[in-house]
Amino acid sequence: MRRVVVFMGGSRDVVAAMQHSLPSAVEALARAGVLVPRSGRSGNKTIGFSHQPLGNLAARGWTSAQAEVGASPAETVLLVIPAMLRIGGSTSRRLEMLRQLSTLGDEVVLVSVVGEQLTTINDFYLSRVAAWRMSRRLDVSAPRLLDNEAFVHEMLLRPWYEQSAARYAAVPLPVYTSGHPIATVLSAAGARVDAELPRAVVPDLPKLGSVGVEANRLVATYLRAEIPGFTYADEGVAAASVSGLSRAQKLGWCDDQFWGWTPRSVEQALARYDASNHRFASTVWGTDWTLPYPVDRPCTQTDFLDLDFAVVDQVHRYVIGMAAKVARERKAAT
Repeated sequence: MRRVVVFMGGSRDVVAAMQHSLPSAVEALARAGVLVPRSGRSGNKTIGFSHQPLGNLAARGWTSAQAEVGASPAETVLLVIPAMLRIGGSTSRRLEMLRQLSTLGDEVVLVSVVGEQLTTINDFYLSRVAAWRMSRRLDVSAPRLLDNEAFVHEMLLRPWYEQSAARYAAVPLPVYTSGHPIATVLSAAGARVDAELPRAVVPDLPKLGSVGVEANRLVATYLRAEIPGFTYADEGVAAASVSGLSRAQKLGWCDDQFWGWTPRSVEQALARYDASNHRFASTVWGTDWTLPYPVDRPCTQTDFLDLDFAVVDQVHRYVIGMAAKVARERKAAT
């Protein structure tokens, strides 16, 4: 019997750990009877591998994958398709994806990693602020974020675990981070790997601290006010924001750990997620939700007006410099 294991991912860090682990492990996996198909695979040894193109349901990619899998003696096929997490609400796309996956093996197992939402949303907020996609404080943005289906396990994952065409397995985030990403995912799917897998070095991307968050909130506000028609999707803006994150790190604005939750917003989050998480855990794991919420972690939000003069001057220069860089990048792209 051939088992097809599909890693649907989780947070950005979760996906990065898997993708960076794959390139150095492909040969060891092959010797252990696990095929990581070349067909539909994108990426390289630097950024890691995924099978994201298969998520687009292009017939050519699936035809090649079927031929490659059919010619392999491997009993397990491992695919990494993070895009699947977000197509669950589209019935036609979900059914077509499951149909295509079923052509590759006898059993399809879908695996994702789930964690508590406070940390997940905090990291999501940091990534959006660093990319100048968000300018509000986290506690102000929280009511809208709390209802985003990406953070509600029941809403995001129910389409996958309440259907019979595939089996679904959820890996708790602490279990995933404490072991080897590939081995943990395969084990959750019921596939045993008798091989020593090399552990990849996953880049530790800097995260903005409290001053860095305030500075980048100001950049986002300034850009929208001063550049007509500005959007974060403009060509060149992504490159400029990456350089901004590098600059923030050099200035020491990534040294502390930003935590934007206030006691009130934590209370709102628990009211939104706790009962839902217990229902999810009961359905998927057959247990109560046991992942702890970091409710006692002190809020580290700062305010521009509370900074001392030297830091205010740094922030001012940073905002003006990043705005000038964005203007140059946009001009070069036109």
